Amino acid sequence: MKKNKIILSAVLAALLTTGAGYAAWTDNLNITASASTGELKVEFVGPKEIELDGLLFDRGETIPWSSRVLESGNKNYSTSTLIKNDSNNATFTLSGMYPGSGALYALGFENKSTIPVKISSVTISNINSKFADNAIAISGYRQYRKDGRNEYKLVASDVLSRIKDLSDYSEEALMTMPMPRLRDLQSGLNSMLGGITMQPGDIITLDVPEEYKGAVDKVLKSQGISGYDPVNDNCVIIGLPYTVSDNSLEKLTDTFTVTINVKQFNQ
Repeated sequence: MKKNKIILSAVLAALLTTGAGYAAWTDNLNITASASTGELKVEFVGPKEIELDGLLFDRGETIPWSSRVLESGNKNYSTSTLIKNDSNNATFTLSGMYPGSGALYALGFENKSTIPVKISSVTISNINSKFADNAIAISGYRQYRKDGRNEYKLVASDVLSRIKDLSDYSEEALMTMPMPRLRDLQSGLNSMLGGITMQPGDIITLDVPEEYKGAVDKVLKSQGISGYDPVNDNCVIIGLPYTVSDNSLEKLTDTFTVTINVKQFNQ
């Protein structure tokens, strides 16, 4: 027995000694990283797309979008259309207008991005300068955002500064006062909308806030433009005052384009 123990010990000693020549056990921890980018996408939305405080905007509506003329007795001697060209570009067309007529345009846009966006500028192009000098233009904006119950709520609104300036005057006094002209609409929209941040899902409509609709009604009546309903009408309003006498405006069809330019929120 003593001999066997000696041999066994020798064998174990040999194994322990030679084991040092083999690789030790190892293991690895692997981390797989995945990254994706967001999307910046702001689009004009047409009327009846989403119900916002009684204003209907319908995602399925085909173009042309909602527009109607403002005339005494709704005679429809004039015509107006609003057509979406692409996601951030829409075209207004006015034809057959005459002094004392106007048009309403229902227009809004939605942030369909995955990130907040900021409105950088609004541009109006291809407008007839003579028509722009004579026509009046009125607009405001309302910004809507979904709350915790997934319902749209008004979070901000404003109107062109010139309408604020005129809001306290009587209809009679307004007859002789400078009006907000179509030529000034681009600068007015930039003053109102420039720098506004839209969260994903936010909608902005170019509508007059409720508190200024009475002032808009007075302004339009002072210029002889009939047909505006301050209870139900919002939208962008363009019209020719009844005092316009420039015969060169006859038989004019004016088409101009409104473009909303946006950028990511942190630029």
